[in-house]
Amino acid sequence: MDPALWIAFVGTVIVMQMPPGPDSMLVVARGIGQGRLVALFTVLGMTAGAGMVKLPLIALGVSSLVRASPFAFAMLQWLGAAYLVWIGLQLVFRSKDMPVQQVVHEIS
Repeated sequence: MDPALWIAFVGTVIVMQMPPGPDSMLVVARGIGQGRLVALFTVLGMTAGAGMVKLPLIALGVSSLVRASPFAFAMLQWLGAAYLVWIGLQLVFRSKDMPVQQVVHEIS
C-alpha cells in the first residue's frame, strides 16, 4: 500500500467528517465532558471505523452494484429501514421494566 495514498485517504475522511452533524456533536460532547484527548481519540476511532467499513465495500464492488442496479439500491434502502424499525421496537419493548441508561447500554 502506498503511504501517500493512505495519508490522502485518511485526510479526506477527516475532512468529510468535519461538517456539523451527529459525529461532530459526539466529538464536541466528548471534548467538553472528558477533555481534548478523549475527543481526539473519538475522531481517530470514527475515522478508522469509516475506513474499515467503507474500504472493503468499495473493494468488493458493492458501491458499483448499488449504483448500477436500481433494484439493489431499493433493497438496501428497505433493509436499512427494517433494521431501524427493529432497533426501535427493541427499545420500546425493553424499556418498560428497565431504566433508560440500561436500555441504551444494552442496545449498543
